[in-house]
Amino acid sequence: DLDGDGHAELVVIAPFHGDSLLVYRETAGEYAFEAQIPHASGFLHAIWSGEIGGHPVALIGGRSGEKELLAIWYENGTYRTCVCEKGYGASNICVAGDTVLIANREAGECAAFRLKSEQDCCVRPLRVGTRAGNGSQGSRGKRS
Repeated sequence: DLDGDGHAELVVIAPFHGDSLLVYRETAGEYAFEAQIPHASGFLHAIWSGEIGGHPVALIGGRSGEKELLAIWYENGTYRTCVCEKGYGASNICVAGDTVLIANREAGECAAFRLKSEQDCCVRPLRVGTRAGNGSQGSRGKRS
């Protein structure tokens, strides 16, 4: 329920592994198209939705083009987005509390962000820990 109206929305990658990011709204038990979210990635793959800092948000990752990781939320009557990062190619996303864990397949690494709200993604996420492509444990950025 991204907009807080008590009805679930579906954030959909279309077609399968496609390049369209669509939002459908539930009304009277059925889903109807509501919006298309602009972005600069293709091969959309990673998708997660839930709450960060008590705010509903969806996170989407693309594995080609700009390889963006996007945050999507609803504010003042519209869907808002920001790019959390570019160039890494997320294949999976998991959120535990305020920590976002991402498998960046295209970069051969795992990354973690600490977010207090959906808008923290627009600032500068903290990257903690990576894995080098040769299987050895590497480190880039800060650890906490």
